Order: sequence, then structure tokens, then C-alpha cells
Amino acid sequence: MKIKPLLLCCLVLALPAPAAMAQVALPAKPADQKQKELDPATLTEAQIKQVQLPAVLGRLASIYQEKEDMRRLTWTLERLGQLRPSSGEVKLALAAAYANLDDKSRAYDVLLKMQQQGFGYNLTDDPRFKKVADTQVWTYAVENLRANLK
Repeated sequence: MKIKPLLLCCLVLALPAPAAMAQVALPAKPADQKQKELDPATLTEAQIKQVQLPAVLGRLASIYQEKEDMRRLTWTLERLGQLRPSSGEVKLALAAAYANLDDKSRAYDVLLKMQQQGFGYNLTDDPRFKKVADTQVWTYAVENLRANLK
């Protein structure tokens, strides 16, 4: 059986831990002190980039969207895109967030990469992109994303 060697290995690794912990004096926390929860409105870009769970990032994105905190929303969607690189919906939301910030360069970059990856969307009348929908690059991206629908 493979379970016995695995359990034995875990036991061997776990035995030295109590002895080592006994040698280190850790400051005791008061029993009434609760772990302080982080306020999403105070999270930094570095803190958001450390989040490993897509579900947490999705919840943060919803909060930032609702509060119209576009800077934190972009940080969150950038991180979520790293964890979910094949998600067209995340990429589209990131492009829309960039567009809301009037960051044409980044919005177009995301849209053009999506087009090259084969994603297809009809963004012709999408109100999220009204701030960036006035250039030839926009027209090119929209036409090619629509062509990918076929």
C-alpha cells in the first residue's frame, strides 16, 4: 500500500515541529483580539497581485465595479487575467475598465490581442467603450472581433 509510506513520511516531518516551536517564544495574542479584516477600498496594487483565488478576485471586481473604483478594478482584472488567461470575459472586462479610464493604448492592446487569439464579440454599440470609440484602431478592432464571430 502506498498510504502507509505516505503517512509515515508525514509523521516524520511533523514530529520535529513541536520541539522547534517549544524553543521559540511567540508573543501571545489577547483572546478578545479578533483578526482585523481588510477593507477592499484600502487594498494596494501589490496586495491585489498576491491574491491566488479567482473567486476572491471576482468578488473584489464586483465591489470595485459597484463603487466605480476603476483603478482597483483594473488591478483586480489584470490579476484575474493572469490566473485565467483563456477567459475572454475577463479580458473584455479589463479592456472596458481601461476604456473607462480613457486609457486607449491599453484598451486597444487588450482588444487586439483578443482578436488575434480568436475571440469574437460585437462591440459596435457597447457603451463601456464610448471614451475610446473614436479612432481607426477602434474601428479595426471592432471589425476584426466581429469577423471572429463567424
